[in-house]
Amino acid sequence: MHHHRSVGAVSLLVAVSLVACTAKETPKPTDTTVAAAASNAAAPQSGPNTVHIVAKDYSYDSPATIPAGLTTLHLMNQGKEAHQAQLIKLGEGKTYEEFMTALKTMKPNTPPPSWVIFDGGPNAAAPGGTSEATEILEPGNYAILCFIPSSDGMKQRIA
Repeated sequence: MHHHRSVGAVSLLVAVSLVACTAKETPKPTDTTVAAAASNAAAPQSGPNTVHIVAKDYSYDSPATIPAGLTTLHLMNQGKEAHQAQLIKLGEGKTYEEFMTALKTMKPNTPPPSWVIFDGGPNAAAPGGTSEATEILEPGNYAILCFIPSSDGMKQRIA
């Protein structure tokens, strides 16, 4: 079952942050860049890259730049509520600002724009807990978000 692909899930958004995967882009403060795998060609790797994502109640801390390729996303929940780190790949040329505008203007139970692509990520971690997912990250721009509703009944929170 792919609950993260559910159309109605967008109304349960808890937190959002940007992860960008580009070869030569200078990251903005809210961007994370995944550099093309060619930058790692000189140094062979025995396993996946590991990226630490710290979830708090309604924000994420993550590196500004991460390499493309096989990557383990390690979510550490330092909040008081459960959180996940769903990756959303943004279509070619789309920005964090365009993504946020699309989320804020979307009506409940409507599909996201076609340039919003669900791309895995660590599932829920309880407060103080961790969760991991290993996947291949292609160069491009990504957002990290959480679809778990807050305990106070709020349907949408964007950080």
